[in-house]
Amino acid sequence: GITVVSLLGGLGRGSEINTYETASRFAEALGAQCYYMAAPTYASTPELRDMLMEQAGVAENYARGRRADLAVVSVGSLAPGSTMRNLGLLTEGEIESLNAAGAVGDLLGHWIDAHGKVIDHPLNRRVVGLPPADLARLPVAALASGGPTKAQAIRGALLGGYCNVLITDEDTAARLLDG
Repeated sequence: GITVVSLLGGLGRGSEINTYETASRFAEALGAQCYYMAAPTYASTPELRDMLMEQAGVAENYARGRRADLAVVSVGSLAPGSTMRNLGLLTEGEIESLNAAGAVGDLLGHWIDAHGKVIDHPLNRRVVGLPPADLARLPVAALASGGPTKAQAIRGALLGGYCNVLITDEDTAARLLDG
């Protein structure tokens, strides 16, 4: 009776960090049924995002995600070498505007500031996936992330109240405790 649901759209190509492949591997390890948010991480326009979210498969899996008993998520950063940069999901102009808007990282593709507030940025209106506010309503939302470039984003996700479990490395934990 275990189900794994991807909470975010994915990539159009194979990658070990593609949400589709991550969810599939997790489901296989658990002997679970797997459901995908079958759309890109970022739609090209907010209108297309809205249309994609209304599609039967995407809407059903979004609803499944909102009813999850447990979510395991990570955060990303804007640092050179970050996943979003390496995958080409962000243009240099978007990176500059995210920095200017105060973004410290993303949670489920949504860009947040140091206090955990989802920033007012065009990319946040194009995300195909579960918003952080919905993540915060789940019984268990585990944030599994670490490394020196992610400390600010982890802190933001925790301050925003989106996650109630933290899985991280010792160095990152020390950075978070040091403020």
